[in-house]
Amino acid sequence: MKEEIEELTREMKGSIPGCMGVGLFSLDEGLIIVSDIAIPDYDSDYAAATHSHMWDLFKKFLSMLPPSITGRVNNILLETKAGYLQLNVIGNEEYLLMAGMEKVGNIGFLRAVMKKYKVKFESLLKH
Repeated sequence: MKEEIEELTREMKGSIPGCMGVGLFSLDEGLIIVSDIAIPDYDSDYAAATHSHMWDLFKKFLSMLPPSITGRVNNILLETKAGYLQLNVIGNEEYLLMAGMEKVGNIGFLRAVMKKYKVKFESLLKH
């Protein structure tokens, strides 16, 4: 299964114009499952632990808001001066699928690709 996940990661990265990287993280354990990141000195293990911690803080923040405006988080989109970072939840908050893209790409396209590959990763991770 690991090889299939790695292949799917490469395929996803190749289908996003201006993609800086793709990663799949375990939210429960704070561990990297697979990543293909083209950023010098990027530490996938540290990033996985940070994503997991960030997720816990985000859930804590949401718990302070009225239930009428919160619910299950499906994705998070971060925009910086130079690019976008899309984070999609997979499963019952078990995994986080991440893709980073330079602003040369189209944000709508990034979201569409993420939606498509989220389903593919969910299918692989169920087995």
